[in-house]
Amino acid sequence: YYFENPGQEGSMGRRGRAPTENKNHPVTTVTWYDVIVWCNAFSELCGYKPVYSYNGEVLRDSSMTYEIDLCECDFSANGFRLPTETEWEYAARFNPNNKTLEKNKLELSNAESGESWSFLNASSTNPVATAGKANCAGLFDMSGNVLEYCFDWFGDYLPETINVQYFGVFLGSERVSRGGSFSEYTPFLNSGDRYSYDPNEYYGFMGFRIAQSK
Repeated sequence: YYFENPGQEGSMGRRGRAPTENKNHPVTTVTWYDVIVWCNAFSELCGYKPVYSYNGEVLRDSSMTYEIDLCECDFSANGFRLPTETEWEYAARFNPNNKTLEKNKLELSNAESGESWSFLNASSTNPVATAGKANCAGLFDMSGNVLEYCFDWFGDYLPETINVQYFGVFLGSERVSRGGSFSEYTPFLNSGDRYSYDPNEYYGFMGFRIAQSK
């Protein structure tokens, strides 16, 4: 496997170095392409079927941007992958006691009270799960700490589809990111807020979380 950007521990880490006392910070300074290839690498390391391929070949080189842009995502594979934008928002809003998804209007007040790492209370990344409680899905840092990549190209929402895996427009120039971060450049923490970035970009306030089909 080859990675153009090996990443670092949080916003203040050392790129491509072995883990330190900051090993519990989110991984940052990786492009969307790096994350796609990392998901395949981690899948194989754990004995799972890689999700992302091009023309039947597993993607193992993040410099192959053309192939990754056109990659096939096997949602039936048991390997690791990025969540789709729909999956990310569902996880952020999930409430097992309510058939409708939560609007999560509390997220901004949570940031003000220190329950989400945002520009209001942080100037860099912090260890995962150190701000507030988990949400109703048992997930931490869905709002704040680092902005998180999704699989989808950024575009207008398409008409609703039933019983079909939704992953947005087929092609585009930027990929979706969600969740906000500690940075004043990405301050919006509500679960419905959307960001978009060129998949070649990488910053200390951008990271990712992974999903797995069962």
